[in-house]
Amino acid sequence: MGFEELQHTADVALRCWGPDVSGLFTAAAEGLASLIGRPGAVKDPFSVGLSAPDVETLLVDWLTELIYHAERTGGTFCRVEVVISPSHELQARVWPAEVVERRGVVKAATYHGLMVEPRPEGCTATIVFDT
Repeated sequence: MGFEELQHTADVALRCWGPDVSGLFTAAAEGLASLIGRPGAVKDPFSVGLSAPDVETLLVDWLTELIYHAERTGGTFCRVEVVISPSHELQARVWPAEVVERRGVVKAATYHGLMVEPRPEGCTATIVFDT
C-alpha cells in the first residue's frame, strides 16, 4: 500500500496502490494528507459513510469529503481506516490533525484520466487534484 507524487502540468497527481480497494482508498487518503501538510496534534476521530454507482465515483467522493473537512477545519488528517463493500459503499474512520507545516492547498479531486485498475497484486489508480 502506498502512493507517489507524479509530475503533472499545472496540477498535482498521485499514483496510489493497495492490496485491495480498501487499501487503495487508504493510500489515496494518505497521499492527499501529504499534499496538504505535515500533521501535528491529533483530534477526535469522525466517521464517513458514502455510496456511489461505481468505484471511481466513490474514490472522488471520498477524497472530496476529506478535502472539505481539511478546508473547513484548516487541518489535515493523520490516520484513516476504510472498508469498501462490493456494492461500492464506504465506511471510514478519520483521525483529523492540526497542520504543523502546510505544504499546499488542494481544491478538488478530479475525474481526469481516473480509472481504478485491478491487478494481480492489488488495485492502482492515478488521481489528479486541482491545486
